[in-house]
Amino acid sequence: MTYKQSERYIDHLQEFAQSYNNAYHRTIDTQPDSVNAANEEEVRVSTFLSQEEPLCKRSKRPFKFKVGDKVRISSLSSIFDREYNQKWSGEIFVIHRRFLRNDIPIYILRDYNDEIIKGTFYQPELQKVDVRIDDTFKIEKIIKTRGTGGIKQSFVKWMYWPKSLTLG
Repeated sequence: MTYKQSERYIDHLQEFAQSYNNAYHRTIDTQPDSVNAANEEEVRVSTFLSQEEPLCKRSKRPFKFKVGDKVRISSLSSIFDREYNQKWSGEIFVIHRRFLRNDIPIYILRDYNDEIIKGTFYQPELQKVDVRIDDTFKIEKIIKTRGTGGIKQSFVKWMYWPKSLTLG
């Protein structure tokens, strides 16, 4: 929905439900789609009778993102922001380094100029994006044009791209 700049979630409701039902749920230790009449009692018992593991026996959380993955950062919002407003930055960053701090995955990012972004980021603050060459990018403004007749060329500033990447 962010990619198309649309607020019509109804068009994608089936995809959201399918994604939710195919995702792993740690409460039931499986995906909701995999629960059926044959194993529902087993899932119910394991859910309500399971004991919490002590902190010292918990395994380390795996990294969700790899070095080199392209991500967006969650935007800060105020209490007066609407729910349908964009929640992720438009600019895309690259994972530069990752490490564990107290068994929690931490990420260091860099922008497309290979400049390291100040600060560190947790997994919930990042969203992986798939950027392809044939994607359509929005134009922020047309800086100048040239050409006559039917062939015109425009020099543009792309939306969400750093000014330093605009040539000229």
